[in-house]
Amino acid sequence: MTNPQEIGQKVQDETLAAVRKVQDTVVDVVTRWSEAAKNVPAADDFTKQFPTVAELIDSNFDFAQRILNNQREFAHRIITAATPGVDAPAAKVAGPKVAEPKVAEPKAVEAPAKKAAPAKKAAAPRQPTAPTT
Repeated sequence: MTNPQEIGQKVQDETLAAVRKVQDTVVDVVTRWSEAAKNVPAADDFTKQFPTVAELIDSNFDFAQRILNNQREFAHRIITAATPGVDAPAAKVAGPKVAEPKVAEPKAVEAPAKKAAPAKKAAAPRQPTAPTT
């Protein structure tokens, strides 16, 4: 395997496998903990006012996906701007389509014209000085 893309893919696959193994261990520990916590009385009236854990997870991952989509689009725009005449490929969007909130475009404000600074005269080259003894 000498192809850099194949090596990169293998590293990604191994990283995901290691992450999955740690995640499975954490899920097992949390499952055991929650089974042991069933004997503790719940404060249902208080907790009903908050979003569920699943809703919080979905909300945060949706936001993270929006950030990633924005960063991908930004990277493509930078490449397009840096290489005139080359169109950026259409961005691949993974996951559910999340509607972006409408934001008003800021109005352009013209800066006042800068005045040209007077040219400075070049300083005379410094002459070496004799060491004092």
